[in-house]
Amino acid sequence: MELSRTQVKALNRSLEFHRSGGYSICSVIKWSRWKFLAFAAVVGGAAAFYWWGGWRTVSMLLFGILIGSFSRDLTWMRLNKKGWPLTDYIVDWKLVERIVAENQDRAT
Repeated sequence: MELSRTQVKALNRSLEFHRSGGYSICSVIKWSRWKFLAFAAVVGGAAAFYWWGGWRTVSMLLFGILIGSFSRDLTWMRLNKKGWPLTDYIVDWKLVERIVAENQDRAT
């Protein structure tokens, strides 16, 4: 089975969770920290710019988008953590390891 680079990375992360004993929200945040920081810098910077320019409503809208996005992501991570035991139980990890090994050239 031929997988995309993103699919191989997702399987590698799942294997890491399986090997380490469970899903970790801190690990997900660590892997995504640059994306979170870039998003916060762009949207937070725009909110600060509009606040400074006197456009308080636009600034508050952007700030709300920022807070809502982070809240959505944390909720998604919490739901994944709750569902992890079932995922870990039903997945054939030997098959996942074989698929990752076959597609390792795409992971780098």
